[in-house]
Amino acid sequence: QALQRFANSLACSVQAMASLFIFGTLVIGAASKVVPIATFDGGSKTTWPWQTINDPVMGGQSTSTFHVDSARSLGVWEGEVRIVPFLKSPGFCNLQAPGLYKTAAFPDLSGTKGMVVRARETNASGITRFNIMLMTSGAKHFLKQGVYTANFVLNGAMEDHFVPFSLFTCTWRGQNVTWCPSLSTQLGKVTNIGVGTAFPGPAAKFHVEISSLSASAQMSSLATSSSEDGIDLATFDGKTAHKWKTESDPVMGGQSDSKFEVKDGYGEYSGTCRIVPKLKAPGFTIA
Repeated sequence: QALQRFANSLACSVQAMASLFIFGTLVIGAASKVVPIATFDGGSKTTWPWQTINDPVMGGQSTSTFHVDSARSLGVWEGEVRIVPFLKSPGFCNLQAPGLYKTAAFPDLSGTKGMVVRARETNASGITRFNIMLMTSGAKHFLKQGVYTANFVLNGAMEDHFVPFSLFTCTWRGQNVTWCPSLSTQLGKVTNIGVGTAFPGPAAKFHVEISSLSASAQMSSLATSSSEDGIDLATFDGKTAHKWKTESDPVMGGQSDSKFEVKDGYGEYSGTCRIVPKLKAPGFTIA
């Protein structure tokens, strides 16, 4: 009976597939200080020209379009990431302001701790992993323009997604580079902003509605690794790495299984909880 109570307390749904993704972004409430960057309501200080930049610039076949839904004050970006033939892997779609080979004078973000993207993915089976991009006048190396990027995850709800500057890495043509200055020194020099499909990522369609982009000094409701007194216990970007392993109920005669993998800066924990024959109750898995 004791074993059965223990099993029931750890029960997952019978024969149900459990999949948990541990992300480097957080959904947040109101911030104490916000610097508006981009909106789609016609505001004079937050309206910018936007341009889609897709992988055909490197021989791919992905496509995307963008328009402003004035009635709802939303930017609507939709498209499809396809396989790049010569790479035999998925390409990318980006949305940038003010556009390719153009720059603009964006607000000074000094004193803020991260970006806030208010958006949602309306395609239930579409891409959910995206990135946010910042370019600055100081992140250049000869003729190369560095791009600071960090991933975030969208769902079907229109929510604020906070992406700490501590998660941004500098890249050039999708590869990490070391010649960019710290982003913290570049917050007053932003020349371009954008969002894109996470790369590498899946080949799939997407339909994203964006309400606003802003920068936040801090969050009022949730503590994160971006707070001054925060301590990262575990991350999956190499900064606070640990070895992870799974343990399932076969140690007590069960048949459940699970696995844990680190992919593209995320921890992916998946498996199936099954009935333990001798207990006739669901078992468990842990990571």
